[in-house]
Amino acid sequence: MPTSAGGWYPDVFRRHELRFYDGRIWTEHVSDRGVPGIDTAPLVGRPRQPPPGRAGGAGAPPQASAERARVVPELIGCDGDLLGAPLLIVDGRERAIVESGRLACAVRDQRGVRLGTVVTRREGLGSKSLRLITSDAVREVTRVDVLDATGAALLHLHRPMHRLKPAIAVTAADGHRVGMIVARKVFTRLCFTLQSAVDTGSEDRTVGTAEGDGPRDANVRVHDRTGQLVARVSRTWEVLARDHHPEQGTYIVQVVRPLAEPLRSLTLAALLALETMIVPVAPHR
Repeated sequence: MPTSAGGWYPDVFRRHELRFYDGRIWTEHVSDRGVPGIDTAPLVGRPRQPPPGRAGGAGAPPQASAERARVVPELIGCDGDLLGAPLLIVDGRERAIVESGRLACAVRDQRGVRLGTVVTRREGLGSKSLRLITSDAVREVTRVDVLDATGAALLHLHRPMHRLKPAIAVTAADGHRVGMIVARKVFTRLCFTLQSAVDTGSEDRTVGTAEGDGPRDANVRVHDRTGQLVARVSRTWEVLARDHHPEQGTYIVQVVRPLAEPLRSLTLAALLALETMIVPVAPHR
């Protein structure tokens, strides 16, 4: 225990970058990359402390941000399985790597172990020329592949006749059609239906919906056909309950409960390809 006055110090529990010491004990108030958060795990049985004041001095964490942070506990799932993991960290555009003309975004689990890659194919010369002529800064991606940790294909996403039909076909590695991600005509918010390719005898093959609060909102939530939340994407800075802290420019996919096929593959296809096919993106430079 330090003998100095209260303030922010390197976290003695080695769970976060900084922890607030109130002059008597270490509190549950922590900070990562300037974003405040709460960590109660090392303080079980102790009374909760009031948050440190923000009137300058030792109250505010260094480089404090107005962005809210929350603690994500360790989640139980299928270790090493991209399609079965309960939480996935996806490198955003700021962290993507260009490999042989492809945009490759790493996908990691909550411990930082790489489970796969989301690959955007090279843009065709005709499409690129058309964008230059029309001064369109947004690239319309027509093909995305989701690979596992070994580089083997898991899912293929393809936008057939993308300018005429606002839908994305999802195909499994063995070539069978999983279903479609179809845009709905809702101008005030982002909205897609997840439709199974399997004929169930009903005209409606919808197994779920993916929605955001705005037309370009990337904080997407997926519900099953009964309206129950099954997965979501968060861009609020997350403080994961582990040693590895994700870099800014990433987003987090959380699967709330285990999913059966085809909803599982359609959900992960929509959320993993969110940066490239669902929400329009500017070309990588």
